[in-house]
Amino acid sequence: SPDMIGRSKISLTIDGVTYSNISVDKNGNWSFKLPVELSPGYIYHYTVNASDFVGNTNSYTSFIKTSPLSGSLDIDSITGQNSIIETSNKLPTLSGTATIGSELVININNTSQKVSVDSSTGAWTYKVTESLGDGKHTFTLVEKNKNGKINTFNGYFIVDTRAPELTASISGIKDGKIHDPNVVFIGKTEPRALVTISVLGGTYQTKADNKGDWSYPLNNKELSVNQTINYSVIASNAAGNRSKASGSFYIDTINLTVGIDDQNSSKDKDVVTNNNKPIFSGVTENDSNVSLKINNDMYSTKADQYGHWSIELQKE
Repeated sequence: SPDMIGRSKISLTIDGVTYSNISVDKNGNWSFKLPVELSPGYIYHYTVNASDFVGNTNSYTSFIKTSPLSGSLDIDSITGQNSIIETSNKLPTLSGTATIGSELVININNTSQKVSVDSSTGAWTYKVTESLGDGKHTFTLVEKNKNGKINTFNGYFIVDTRAPELTASISGIKDGKIHDPNVVFIGKTEPRALVTISVLGGTYQTKADNKGDWSYPLNNKELSVNQTINYSVIASNAAGNRSKASGSFYIDTINLTVGIDDQNSSKDKDVVTNNNKPIFSGVTENDSNVSLKINNDMYSTKADQYGHWSIELQKE
């Protein structure tokens, strides 16, 4: 009965994926649209399995061949590093493949143009003749093969000629100085833009997050303290547009030497003394405050005008 027929189920396996529980109407008809596009120019084998309400099964195996018709930005028009659909070229070239011997027409920017198809490879190219504005641009390919069959392909690409905004700085910097040799570069740019930092002959890269924020911690072993360090930062977006920022910073830290004045061991610099109230001394920046913590006791003093300082322990 129609009700029983309608209780039958279909499964389809193609390209390694099985789609189950496809419904059958009361007349025994069914249809299914693939949720993904098949690559052009390939042969795909498929199997259909049918089961009725009492468990009887049957299967059918065959194949389909997709049209080779396809198109995208030509490689010479891809101006970025991380996207094959974006370009900064307002007159890009498109390329692709079509059925050998077919007639091909491209519809783009409200115009239709015939395109030549290579007689041996099926390759085609088309250069846009009218300057395109920034944004998404769609195109449609229509081919008519030798048998009169019509195939279509819809594609798109993005034109982006705007350089990304870019800010670059050093975390914690004030008046051009930082007091921590652990340097962290920070800034903001276009979301997901590639950020390249150049400093002291080295090049380092990171990527902005989805909000455009970026940061990069630099190994402090690669930096010298108490000197001005110049840097430059370049941000490049998916279409290859670039912006540059530069700056400098000064790592202002205190040089400090520490020793025990009355060391009396026979071995040099082994920090051994028989004085239970030793005197610690050293050299640092002029007029700097010096603190010494030992056995949970804190001692403080101030360096003289030449940077010399000393602290005598008060407890044994």
